[in-house]
Amino acid sequence: MKPVDQTLFRPSAGRAAGNCWQAAVASLFELELAQVPNFMDGDYEPDSTEPFERYVAWCRSFGFTVVTCDQPVFDALGIGTGKSPRGDF
Repeated sequence: MKPVDQTLFRPSAGRAAGNCWQAAVASLFELELAQVPNFMDGDYEPDSTEPFERYVAWCRSFGFTVVTCDQPVFDALGIGTGKSPRGDF
């Protein structure tokens, strides 16, 4: 894993969200931030599954399968999610 920093921290003009997900994926895949799409870019309803579907399709293009779980997984790399201390975005 290669640490990649988030560069957008909240919704702003012309952007629906920051890019923490993009940075997390770039870290796992050991890619530059610009090589990974910001899956949240777009005008989505709060409960839309489209960003996740875009992420799954992108991972599949590299031969990976996305697995979701609600329990900790050990000895594996993954992305954890949760509420931001800066608010709900």
